[in-house]
Amino acid sequence: MGMGREPSANLPPAAAVAAVAPPSEIASEIVRCSNMLTPAELADSHERLEIKEDVLEECRNYGTVLAIKVPVSNNPSCDIYVQFEQPSAAAAAVVALRGRKFDGRVVGMELCTAAAFEAIIDGE
Repeated sequence: MGMGREPSANLPPAAAVAAVAPPSEIASEIVRCSNMLTPAELADSHERLEIKEDVLEECRNYGTVLAIKVPVSNNPSCDIYVQFEQPSAAAAAVVALRGRKFDGRVVGMELCTAAAFEAIIDGE
């Protein structure tokens, strides 16, 4: 396990991993995708819709997608949020897509909480 620490002998392996996993790597069905939009694309409703469709098409390879949100305000990083049906699908998407290029930009992917997703207002 990272940082030279061994899991406690009293904890099962999954619990040991969860105990030391960073908050961004907790089990969640929500994925935050960064570096996929430019500020100009974020401001353009047609561009946002096209990118949402691209993200939906790609993310369906990992499981059922329930929703995609692209907040227009309070989104300086131009993030896209994807809600999968299952946390395992979200985790698979993060592993497969993190570091790939989208329109020449390296994509960042991380899990985030359902509460954060629910607070987002989609910029349709």
